[in-house]
Amino acid sequence: MLVFFLCAALLFLPLPKELGRAADFDCIWEDGSHTRERFSEVYSSLAGAGAEGVMLFKDGKRGRIEAGEDFFTLVSALDAGSLPELLSLRPVLSRPERAAIGLSYGGRGYYDGEFFAWLGDRFARTSRTVFPEVFLMSGSLRGGVLAASGAETLFLGGTCELTGRALVGSAVSEVRAAAPFRAEKDAVYRDTAGGVRLVAALPGASSLTVRADFIDDDAFAACAQLLSLDLCGIPAWAFGSDPFEGCKSLRYLHTTLSYPGPVGEYRRSVAPCGCYIYEVLR
Repeated sequence: MLVFFLCAALLFLPLPKELGRAADFDCIWEDGSHTRERFSEVYSSLAGAGAEGVMLFKDGKRGRIEAGEDFFTLVSALDAGSLPELLSLRPVLSRPERAAIGLSYGGRGYYDGEFFAWLGDRFARTSRTVFPEVFLMSGSLRGGVLAASGAETLFLGGTCELTGRALVGSAVSEVRAAAPFRAEKDAVYRDTAGGVRLVAALPGASSLTVRADFIDDDAFAACAQLLSLDLCGIPAWAFGSDPFEGCKSLRYLHTTLSYPGPVGEYRRSVAPCGCYIYEVLR
């Protein structure tokens, strides 16, 4: 009797081929064509998570798989770096959605006094400290955290605090910032009611022209490779203490300061704008 019921049940199950089709995913390509792809094929074509869903690239063509609401909510939260929201999310994701999120965000460490990360099914604390990307959500970075992480890209949330000293020894070469911060070339600025502050210059900067109203105390602390620095017009009172600490390679300085601090032996002249030009002779 048991065998009879099992055989009867099998009549109502889809054939193996149909089961395979049910697991396929509809891929929409930039030329307007559609294909049905198994997950293994989708995985090999993944280009990450984007505003249009799961992004694909195959045979020179861009494509996408449409995604659900949970996917877009999670992407938005990961891009914004909102810790309370991220900790509260328990998204239900398809296999392509989960893989795309992992590709785009799995290598990003989110820092708020300690590291958090997307762990594949949830956002949580992590003991991992090495990441190619670091997102500073709020608060500040302890000295050495960025250097130890090996990160080359730094994301700044709107409520965080960045100092030049946090970049000392780091490999950061790119900054992506939310207001009131903004990144221009090798410098990070903060827009305030009182004017524009230079917050930090990146470690790899070799030549830098700064247009700001204020220079933070340790803005150049990480700039061991900086050769040329143009600060034309920034008033002397707007500099922090020991502003060129860390500038061990500086050869040319254009500034209103009548004394540049301990930059080494130099030759001073007056520029047409009225600023001083310091040519460091060491």
